[in-house]
Amino acid sequence: MEQHKLLKEYLEIFSRFSANGLSKQQRKQRHVLLSTWEKNIYSEPLPTLEELEEFRKLHGNYCLNPIFVRKAIVQTVQKDIEAGGIEGIRFLFRCFQGHEGTYCNTNNVLYMFCEVLRFEYQPRQLADKLLDQYPDNEFAIKYKYHTLKYFLEFSLHEMPTGVLNGMDGADIDDISGMLLSVDEFQVISNRLGYDDKALINECRIFYPAYKEYLQCYTQYNGFEDYLIKNEVLNHEAY
Repeated sequence: MEQHKLLKEYLEIFSRFSANGLSKQQRKQRHVLLSTWEKNIYSEPLPTLEELEEFRKLHGNYCLNPIFVRKAIVQTVQKDIEAGGIEGIRFLFRCFQGHEGTYCNTNNVLYMFCEVLRFEYQPRQLADKLLDQYPDNEFAIKYKYHTLKYFLEFSLHEMPTGVLNGMDGADIDDISGMLLSVDEFQVISNRLGYDDKALINECRIFYPAYKEYLQCYTQYNGFEDYLIKNEVLNHEAY
């Protein structure tokens, strides 16, 4: 089967300029060629999911380029989702194969797909949608594990100053949802056979404590003072 012209021309550009070890001038040349390729109008329909999957199997590293995601992937996957399909989402998660270290990054195909569509779909929403139909999907399970773990660890990284929800300090109304995330993370961690008891226990201690502190914060000189006076933690540990 002859390769789709769009994919063939993209591959020719990357074959000329390998992904690693490029000089500044070579990177500039590649970007110009890719930008021109992105603007090209092809008479044939966009690559199908089957064609994209075959390309991914052979050239997985090349799929991580944001220009490729915008041009070759977004419309095809979006169309499948809007038609009620699941294969487009399965493809997005298969793109983690060989790139498991990118689960929490913004340079993975899943995140770039959502970003192009201005987060009409959220990455975790798509993971849940996939797991509804394929509860054993390895990449969706591991995606949720790593992103939830990152969220929980980050929420505590300002301790004992306070608890974060994303980049901001958690509010009283945030805590119940954050505890549900802890519950979900524990289920996934146990399923994968990982030992995250310490992190889970810390979240279960400090999240409710922070909620209680926010309800009476004027009585204390900060969250650390609350923790010490209420003997929630051993101050020396921090």
